[in-house]
Amino acid sequence: MQEFKDPFDHFVEWYDEADKIDNFDASAVALATTGRSGQPTARMVLYKGLCLSGLSFYTHYDSRKGRDIAFNNKVAMLFYWQPLDNRQIRIEGSAHEMPREFSEHYFASRPSLSQLSSSISNQSRTISSYHDLQEQFEQEAKTHGDQPIPCPKHWGGYVLCPIRFEFFIGRQHRLNERLVYKLVDYSWQLEYLSP
Repeated sequence: MQEFKDPFDHFVEWYDEADKIDNFDASAVALATTGRSGQPTARMVLYKGLCLSGLSFYTHYDSRKGRDIAFNNKVAMLFYWQPLDNRQIRIEGSAHEMPREFSEHYFASRPSLSQLSSSISNQSRTISSYHDLQEQFEQEAKTHGDQPIPCPKHWGGYVLCPIRFEFFIGRQHRLNERLVYKLVDYSWQLEYLSP
């Protein structure tokens, strides 16, 4: 496995390679958080690029993940790219809300019906039925028409600021390659791990 001085360069090289695979969403990433109960939970989110010295994603701030991050901003991400020798990138760090203008800019770039879904959603909260949610969506779509939908206060971006990257390649006989970058005193240190 090639070594880099900066794990972000390593990440970009691998991500760009995965992003070229046909019919494959390289941006899908598992995000793990831990809330007040101490119970870890994970879900898939979409990686939206590097910014502000970290990896960005967007969500509802009052969703379960948003509430978890507000309580404990230590999070982990896991990219898994099976078509590329079962490559994985594990990233640990802290999540921070993006400046509001970043969220508003990205929200404005989304398809209008995705904007509408985000504006009416009380993500992770109990609803009476999916049918009622669809009806609310359809009613709001009629009400808004072609009017722009402002970015809701409850929706926006986070940046995961990493302190650890692990790059993994699956090899024959489970003799897998594992390379770790750890942030120590503001510089990245490299080490290889046994499979």
